[in-house]
Amino acid sequence: MRRIDRQNQSFRLINADIAQNCFKAIQEAVADTLNTLHNVVVTIGIDDDKARSNAQNRLYWSWLHELESQTGQDDEWWHCYFKRLFLARIYARDDGEFAEMAQSIKRCKGVINDTLYENIAMSVIKNISTTKANTKQFAEYLTKIELWAVANGFKVTTPQELEWVR
Repeated sequence: MRRIDRQNQSFRLINADIAQNCFKAIQEAVADTLNTLHNVVVTIGIDDDKARSNAQNRLYWSWLHELESQTGQDDEWWHCYFKRLFLARIYARDDGEFAEMAQSIKRCKGVINDTLYENIAMSVIKNISTTKANTKQFAEYLTKIELWAVANGFKVTTPQELEWVR
């Protein structure tokens, strides 16, 4: 019996081409292992609770760079802007503790001076991390940014190799 070194593969089945590639990979793996000591294991599941993917993050930052080139406002500014506009609301909806903290900050508005309120709000926004988003949350975040860009006359493009990330 021979030993085959094969990398584990993972496919997000979002269109027929990717599904076909997945089925082909399974067939090849089974054919390769007929005369070996290996077994082929196929796992099917929903990945909404996985951390946002590197591909999602690449698409996100490519959009921020596009917005930077269209506006002159740097990508870090856009990063904070969209976290405040969309991601904080997604986290508040999905995380009770985050929602309580956000409500506490909102209650300060009008009670403390505007500059202090903005400093507190921006401090929180800067500490919100996109790495804490799961794939479903980040897909929603990307969709909201894309819709915002279209509604506001900006162009964000999705390279063909990243079309599957949402």
